[in-house]
Amino acid sequence: MKRTAMRTDLAVEIQELHKVEEKDGFSEEEYSAKGISVSRVKITGEQAALKLSKPIGEYVTVDLGESFSDEETHQNAVEVTSSEISRLLYGEKKTEETVPDVLVVGLGNRQMTSDAVGPVTVDRILVTRHIKNNMPQLYEQLGLNPVSAMSPGVLGQTGIEAFEMVKSVCDAVKPSAVIVIDALASRKMNRLCRTVQISNTGISPGSGVGNRRSEISRETLGVPVISIGIPMVVDAVTLTTDTIEMALEKIKKELSAGNPEIVSAFSAFEEYDGGDIIRNTLSPFDMNLVVTPKDIDRLTEKCAGLLAIALNKALHGGLEEEEIAALLGL
Repeated sequence: MKRTAMRTDLAVEIQELHKVEEKDGFSEEEYSAKGISVSRVKITGEQAALKLSKPIGEYVTVDLGESFSDEETHQNAVEVTSSEISRLLYGEKKTEETVPDVLVVGLGNRQMTSDAVGPVTVDRILVTRHIKNNMPQLYEQLGLNPVSAMSPGVLGQTGIEAFEMVKSVCDAVKPSAVIVIDALASRKMNRLCRTVQISNTGISPGSGVGNRRSEISRETLGVPVISIGIPMVVDAVTLTTDTIEMALEKIKKELSAGNPEIVSAFSAFEEYDGGDIIRNTLSPFDMNLVVTPKDIDRLTEKCAGLLAIALNKALHGGLEEEEIAALLGL
């Protein structure tokens, strides 16, 4: 079956589909730390960027595994995620001079659970810019770094593009770096709420579900932008197409030693473009149907909690989880 367009925000999944090579300006490194699997995808060439429809830059994928059912795995996932955020934010060598004044932005619709991971995470960020400006002696005693945060909402709630709000705040606050957090789309159910993607290329809010808004990036804000996202939804058309293709492949393998006429029939079916039928069935009248886990409320809270701890540790010199909770009054 001819492959229809696959909707995903994850660089590792796009690479799985297009198989970009090193000569195109692409590299991928995989490693494991504390039992947590990490993939680092680097797009360095225009050819790779064009094939993958992703900007030049680095995309880190952290596999959370069983983080929400095993305490040790959760702690390890926090440490690894925090380490990768620090590396992209500060560079390989973090010094007092390299610590930026950071604005953390939680993108998404707080009233739509599958899109709320950004705002919910921001609720748990330890903001300190006001302490530095108004109580400098206390700020020095705490030994923290300057951090501010905002949740701009979505266009349908405010009538204002998220980018316009972020740009206005950046012009007023003048941070030296911005971190944006958003819900992403995946093409595989087993990656939902189990994967964190961290990138230094910025983000186009809503792109994963076909609702692309103005880009938030270094080019548009004038400062480095780190994007952090967790896939919370799967596009129904993408999921169905993948399922049919996997089923066809399995049937072909099982029949390969059998009747060649049946194998030929399945091969012919694979050449048929069923994309339009799938799209018309699952997304009638141009509606965008997506799938999300049934316990998305609990998972959103869990994902936001993990991201918040990792971010606070990265932003404030490796505070322990108990210290973060005490400072936030949790």
